[in-house]
Amino acid sequence: MISICFVTDNKTGHRKQLEALECAFKEQVPIATSWIDINTDQQPSSESTFDILIGAGHSTHKAVLSLAKQYQALSCSVMSPSLPHGLFDAIIAPRHDKLKNSERVLTTKGPLIKKSAIASDTRSEGLILLGGQSKHFIWDEEKIIKQITTISQDDSLPWSVSCSRRTPVSTAQAIQQQLSHIKIIEATADIEPILASAKSIWVSPDSINMMYEALNTQEPVGVLQLKSKRRILRRNKVLNELKTLEQENLIFRYIEDKAPAPSHNSKHQSSHAPSSEAQSAIINEAERAVHWLLKKVEQRKAAPHVAQILPALHGGGVERGTIELAEHLSSNHIKSSVISSGGKLTKELNLFNVRHHTLPVHSKNPVRIILNAFAMVRLIKEHGINLLHVRSRAPAWSTLLASKLSGVPYVATFHGVYGHQPAAKRFYNSAMLRGVRTIAVSQFVERHIQSTYPALANHIVTINRGVDTHFFKPAQEQSQPKEKEVFTLLMPARFTRLKGHAFVLKALEQFNNTRVELIFIGDKTGKDDYYKEIQKLSESSCHTVRFVEHQKNLQPFYENADVVLSATTKPESFGRTIIEAQAMKTFVLAPDHGTSRDIIAPELIPYALYKAQNESSFIAALQKIYTLSTDKRSLVGDNAHAFVQTHFEKSQTTQKTLQLYKELWQKSAMVSKL
Repeated sequence: MISICFVTDNKTGHRKQLEALECAFKEQVPIATSWIDINTDQQPSSESTFDILIGAGHSTHKAVLSLAKQYQALSCSVMSPSLPHGLFDAIIAPRHDKLKNSERVLTTKGPLIKKSAIASDTRSEGLILLGGQSKHFIWDEEKIIKQITTISQDDSLPWSVSCSRRTPVSTAQAIQQQLSHIKIIEATADIEPILASAKSIWVSPDSINMMYEALNTQEPVGVLQLKSKRRILRRNKVLNELKTLEQENLIFRYIEDKAPAPSHNSKHQSSHAPSSEAQSAIINEAERAVHWLLKKVEQRKAAPHVAQILPALHGGGVERGTIELAEHLSSNHIKSSVISSGGKLTKELNLFNVRHHTLPVHSKNPVRIILNAFAMVRLIKEHGINLLHVRSRAPAWSTLLASKLSGVPYVATFHGVYGHQPAAKRFYNSAMLRGVRTIAVSQFVERHIQSTYPALANHIVTINRGVDTHFFKPAQEQSQPKEKEVFTLLMPARFTRLKGHAFVLKALEQFNNTRVELIFIGDKTGKDDYYKEIQKLSESSCHTVRFVEHQKNLQPFYENADVVLSATTKPESFGRTIIEAQAMKTFVLAPDHGTSRDIIAPELIPYALYKAQNESSFIAALQKIYTLSTDKRSLVGDNAHAFVQTHFEKSQTTQKTLQLYKELWQKSAMVSKL
């Protein structure tokens, strides 16, 4: 059963198109329908559920979008909407609106119409359909009456003139006075049975709706003559559509000083025979639109699709986590995509059949943030995205706005503690806490959120970031620590001042009881001056210092190191290199702040922590590790490896995240099966 809500402004042409869709739906599937008139205070009942919201007419658009968001339903506009097209899931527009077919747009050969129910052999009347004042044609009453006079000279048929709400009263009165043999049909009359009995039909050129209603009868249709208005800098779309219909041999033009008679008995018929295939296509447009909408509803229900959003994909822990989750979703047959400004890691997404959408979401410019939001809404509608997962603050504001506009929920991963002074900073950060869930990447981050943003901290989920312990494990033949002449220290960190490279170099001047090799490895992009500063400082060191460019695979470096160092000057939310090193059974040394105590194995804690920025504490801890026996180091290394496997295995992170997605999809009833 498909549940549909039709939103109408009760204008005749608009309502008829909705009724045509309703009839076509009933022929295809079981449906439950509701109608809402925006001219009243009518609202759906609180118990209502809808699969599709469909509106016709500009004044219905806001109601359609609002209700579609409220009921998590497909939003559809019949005719080109006045609001941004990207806000709608589906648009059914006549071809004269000049929209292009796409995932979100279906163009039809005209307004949607219901099939005629009366067989052509029962038709025996002549009918003239009149519009009135319009922005496309100049209404010339005298000219119209002259043409009606000529047409109605065919006395083999009784003639009627049907007026619309736009027909001037003076025109109807003039016809009554001058052409008494013609019956006048009021604008409020039901036109369908009248059309069903018409054998010859003429229409004024100002109304495309009436034109297609007449073509629905599968009888020849004549078009009265009116002078078109000049459209400065704009096309006359109605006139253009008339020309197209004429080229398709579906209509006749009224020609001065000739006696047109568009009927099956006319001698003119043979040279202007309407194409039965073209007429059938017009009649079946509502049916085609229904097939298209049903397919969209099926896709929406059956295909979960999550989009991860982050500033860029150049490299780093956040980026690596994004790639790992994309791989996991792909292996579980969950469709996903990534939105970022691009980067070298985008190529990896292709390996998992994950699509990348390039948007400048790294920008903090308020105008760009808003533009990104509308672009994201377009992607949501075009690709059926039903969950957003954002990983950074600037993209989070775009995601928040896109979520409000589309009704698609979002979750955010709180990757760092961020600066939160003054209050304006806390407000900027709060976009990460306004979704349906916020994922904290460590217990430290969760504690920070609870203390700093207590009013927004009621939907926090802690999912530790993880590493692949099947990849980060020591080679079997090197599972026992070896005695080495050189004490190797590895510091894998981006070259930025807060990572503490200078502190390590200065502190090590106090460690002179053995040969030390210090290896700095990391990305220096955008930090060339700082990199050169550290290189110059290292030249005066009493130890060997090596600089290695950023490496994708750190496994051999961890394996060769005696200690992996962290020296961050600010508390970190998560230390990926500390986790990876422990998985390799390598000792670590980190400042006692941030998340360090949460991510270091309890057996390693007595050796692995020092007071942040305290050289004496750093050297004392390093000396303690250096003097450990081989057996003790091996035992502690084994415990550290087991600790990482238990708490920080990558598969746990990805599986817990997928489980959160499923809970949210099921809660919003957006996915019928997973």
